[in-house]
Amino acid sequence: MEFGPGESDGAGWLFALLADGSAEAICADAEKYHGHPVDRRAVAALLAGTPLDRRTVGALDPTADLDVTADRARTLSYPVAARPNGLVGGAV
Repeated sequence: MEFGPGESDGAGWLFALLADGSAEAICADAEKYHGHPVDRRAVAALLAGTPLDRRTVGALDPTADLDVTADRARTLSYPVAARPNGLVGGAV
């Protein structure tokens, strides 16, 4: 496929983000897209596979329903912290 001057299919941009995969790169992209700061510590925790907890969910979306988010995470086989100590969802 050929593109005119200044045109692109976006593959270069998307591949660069996927290849980098750092919290910094993902946050920069999300901040550009959403127009507000993104909590780098929360993104880094997700990338590291740290069990999802109230702090991480709240840092990324303070209005998110914690139980719904935990259920969705479990559906994707993402670890979720157990309820003791005020963390999200039911037992893992």
